[in-house]
Amino acid sequence: PDDIAECWATTSGTFGIMLDEVPILARKLLPADTTGNVRFAALCRASDATTDGEIRITNNATANTVTLTVTNPGTTFDWYTVDFPADILCEDLSYGSGWPDDALLTTVAKTLDIDFRVSGGAGTFYVATIAAIEY
Repeated sequence: PDDIAECWATTSGTFGIMLDEVPILARKLLPADTTGNVRFAALCRASDATTDGEIRITNNATANTVTLTVTNPGTTFDWYTVDFPADILCEDLSYGSGWPDDALLTTVAKTLDIDFRVSGGAGTFYVATIAAIEY
């Protein structure tokens, strides 16, 4: 980004919501697949060289979480990744909507919560974007 004002930013050591109830489905690779693998990539930086951050991704369908740890990112944006293997629900091609059980977005269980915090240092942790990539 051209300006850190366009980013999510936190100085708190407590996890705070970044994105709430984000709908997500993995692509069905084999007919019997019900879950898929997703890698999350986040473009992050800090206000100084000693501030660390964490991004926690919670799958509301399973209550499983993964945490992307960003250690000493410095003041230049860079990509950081974490894998969420075999935990994201797959699309259901037997329904026109593609949602398992044709539930569309009516079920919070088919969503992710993404929150973040400062995990070390006293500066600001910035996240410019986060992406989900199937693998």
